[in-house]
Amino acid sequence: MQNNCESLQSDPLRMESLDGLPVRRLISPFGTNSVYLHETPRGEASVLKVYRSRKAALCELRALRLVHGQDVKLNVPQVRRAKRRGDGSYMVTLSFFPNMTAWDVQTTGESGPLHELKTALTSLHNAKPRTQGWGTVNRNRFPTWWRFLEKRLDNRRPKLEGSGRIPPEKVKHLTDEIRYWEKQLTHVSPSLLHGDLNGSNILVGPNAEIVLIDFERALIGHSLYDLAKLWVQVFKKEKAVLDFLLQDHELGSCATNLFTLYVKLYAAEMAAYLLDNTYTDEDRDLLDVVVEII
Repeated sequence: MQNNCESLQSDPLRMESLDGLPVRRLISPFGTNSVYLHETPRGEASVLKVYRSRKAALCELRALRLVHGQDVKLNVPQVRRAKRRGDGSYMVTLSFFPNMTAWDVQTTGESGPLHELKTALTSLHNAKPRTQGWGTVNRNRFPTWWRFLEKRLDNRRPKLEGSGRIPPEKVKHLTDEIRYWEKQLTHVSPSLLHGDLNGSNILVGPNAEIVLIDFERALIGHSLYDLAKLWVQVFKKEKAVLDFLLQDHELGSCATNLFTLYVKLYAAEMAAYLLDNTYTDEDRDLLDVVVEII
């Protein structure tokens, strides 16, 4: 797919400079990074991401290099340059895809790119995490995934139980389920996960080609974890989409039950966030939804 600078040239904001590089505009500021568009001397567009977190920068770099290094059939940005800046932050230059996000297109139905998206995620999850920094990940190390899930839930437990909206026994039940599945799934190999599959991180081209971006939350774990967040965030819990996503899954009939746990864990994560960041009626409605899921 060819990059272009039409969006840069039409941007009304003035040019700025970032480490001596001209940038046209700030796309979006987040807690862990800021994203800029940069026009090269040859008229091509690049994305400049400045990370405040070293961990986020390394996660993105390792994930992208893993995908490209194994020749996985998946559209993801190319890493053009990476460096540490004088203020301690990290800047990575990536290729730019001028596509619409999944929020901007009809993702389901006959014309929706649901099949292409499932194919792209299957390719991602088939990547074997053996790069430096992640080490050789095999079945013997997979129990660390369950410790990761339990720790994330424990970190949110005081907020959830102190809200008065989520009974402590529900949170305890989630912990019990994590420990149950740890004993059951000793035969499942880990996958490379995107970690933040929402509509903004899924780009859709004019021919329904899928591009995945923003891998700073990439991690090693179970593929259904990625699909659970995708199903809630993008597909709004559509039953037909769930059936399609789980069709022919390696876990067979167990997939639905484990998927349900991952959906609840994601809901708990969202609830903990929204209890501190509920500003609009939409936020309050979403909080009601995730509390009901738990």
